[in-house]
Amino acid sequence: MASVIIPVKTKDNISTSVSIDEDLYLLLACDFPGVAECRAWIREEAARYPKSYSITRMVRIQALHRIAKPSLVKKSLEIEGQIDIEEI
Repeated sequence: MASVIIPVKTKDNISTSVSIDEDLYLLLACDFPGVAECRAWIREEAARYPKSYSITRMVRIQALHRIAKPSLVKKSLEIEGQIDIEEI
């Protein structure tokens, strides 16, 4: 699986990078008007934590929280209930 690597600065102003699975990145990017805004959000999230934290892990967790909105979960469950596996 491919990864998207984004250079970031941590809370303590140390340069590092965040590696996000391409699939997660594409899902996250759908929640923004453009790719630049998505990358800016990732940089902002990374800047919240010092280098001693696992920056990539923290950003991934925040990304999952952002894309797993209750309305989307509800919508997917409604769709799931309407689709018969044999129809697919």
